[in-house]
Amino acid sequence: MNPSDPSSFHHRIEKLSTGHTYHFVDQVPENYSPETTPTLLLVHGFPEFWYTWRYQIGPWVRKRWRVVAPDMIGYGQTEKPSDLQSYTSKSICDDLAALLDCIGVSKAVLIGHDWGAHNLWRFCLWHPDRVRAMIAFAIPFFPPSPDYIETPELVKLIPDFGYRLYFEDAKSTKEIEDNLSAFFTITYRRPRDGISITKEGDIEKFVTGQTPLPPQSDLLEPQEWQYCLETFSGAMDGPLSYYRAAKLNFEDEKRASLPSHLSADIPALFIHPTFDPTCNSEVLARSKKLVPTLEIIPFEGSGHWVMTERKGESAEVVIRWINSL
Repeated sequence: MNPSDPSSFHHRIEKLSTGHTYHFVDQVPENYSPETTPTLLLVHGFPEFWYTWRYQIGPWVRKRWRVVAPDMIGYGQTEKPSDLQSYTSKSICDDLAALLDCIGVSKAVLIGHDWGAHNLWRFCLWHPDRVRAMIAFAIPFFPPSPDYIETPELVKLIPDFGYRLYFEDAKSTKEIEDNLSAFFTITYRRPRDGISITKEGDIEKFVTGQTPLPPQSDLLEPQEWQYCLETFSGAMDGPLSYYRAAKLNFEDEKRASLPSHLSADIPALFIHPTFDPTCNSEVLARSKKLVPTLEIIPFEGSGHWVMTERKGESAEVVIRWINSL
């Protein structure tokens, strides 16, 4: 498992019982026992794919844990349906439950980042019986909303969600695909670069050339950068569909009367990169009230891409926490 060589990981492609075909990395340790060996299900966010976990998979497998890292629906080598319903949290959670069925695992330790964290928090509500523990990087628990809030109104409440307005606009697909290098240049950055991309209009202006691009960050190695560009070339509609399914998500959750809090039976950890502007103290305080078992570990000075910025430390924190359960 060489992080610089994607082919050194064990890849699988399987059609799930939901009808969707998923690509995933499946690293099974020596002396694996489905009854006793913990399985870690790693779910990436936007704009990522299984490769976002390249530095953590090896250390976790060496702890003799099974590690499964899918390309989520619409990403990488996984199916890319055109209907928005396939990108709702409920549909995604059903896919993940079917993936666990496919690999013969009844319960997993869930580990997510960004959209992956959000969807795994929802998995804890839709499929609590399949959860051994929950670990979230960067995105804490947001409860189902009793009322639908249109994105422009949401942005007034939380200005750092302004980027969602662009991602929900259909024109962003082609603009980003046509300027993919520019998009990744301003997306994959360290927190101290001093560049705002979360407010309304920020990303669009960089992508379309209205704002001059900064130099490319050193966050990714050259071969990692190239692999990301190749993976997302002509393939942004699926990833952006997660944002465009917001109203469908609300309708699913309202119809099911999803609970507003996690079960006290689910151990939960939030890894908080303190320089991520989308997670403030107010959001964290609310999350702590709604997740009774929640532990919070701050990563001081880290930004959104904490698993890349703090490769070894992010893996080790998870190891210590799981071992403490």
